Amino acid sequence: MKGTYCAAALLLTAGFGVHAMQGASDSDAQVRINQIQIIGSHNSYHAGLLPGARAFLAKKRPADLRGLDYAHQPLNKQFDYGVRQIDRKSVV
Repeated sequence: MKGTYCAAALLLTAGFGVHAMQGASDSDAQVRINQIQIIGSHNSYHAGLLPGARAFLAKKRPADLRGLDYAHQPLNKQFDYGVRQIDRKSVV
C-alpha cells in the first residue's frame, strides 16, 4: 500500500513538473521535487465514533475517549478548503 502512495505522489509531481516546464523560464524549470508542497490531511475520512462506542468509552474509559473523540470534515469540504492529498486506509 505504501508503494501505491509513492507511485501516486510521483505521478502527480511529475505531471506538475512537465506542466511547469512548458513556457517556464530556466530558473522555474529547475524546481526540485523536495521544493514542492501539497496541502494534505491524515486520516482524512475519520467521521467520529459510533454513539454506542462513545457511550461505552465515556462510562468505562473516559481518558481514552479524550484521545479518540474527534472527526474530520467530509472530503468534499476538505477539497473546498484546498486539501489536495488525503490519507485513505483500506481495511480488509
